Amino acid sequence: MEKIDGTNGAIFYAAGVLYYFTKEQVKNLTVEMAEKFPGGRLVFDTVGKFGRDVLMKGTLKNMGMNDVSGLFCVEDPADLMGWSPKVRLATRKSYMQGYYSLDDPNIKGIHRFLAGLCDRLAKMYINRMEFEE
Repeated sequence: MEKIDGTNGAIFYAAGVLYYFTKEQVKNLTVEMAEKFPGGRLVFDTVGKFGRDVLMKGTLKNMGMNDVSGLFCVEDPADLMGWSPKVRLATRKSYMQGYYSLDDPNIKGIHRFLAGLCDRLAKMYINRMEFEE
């Protein structure tokens, strides 16, 4: 972090990364980033317990890890709040809506349905945290 010039803030993206850490590790990293980069932002995706168990279990089993229960997941947006007075959850969008609008008439109804179903079952979201100055 010392090598990053954050004098004007900084934007960090962690797409598909935080699932491999524990909640405590993610929280500690986020709080440290907020201290080092006031005015910065962190954008990352999350899944709920069901999503973590289904999506991660197969991936990690191939790596010799059988227990995913301690890995980072978010059941409720409140799980991302109260980490530090310098960290604020600014926005939270469903995963598929975070990339493009499902209201686009070029997107077929079945794709809208499947995207919504996946988002609801797996509790998939894109989150943006802001670091207070």
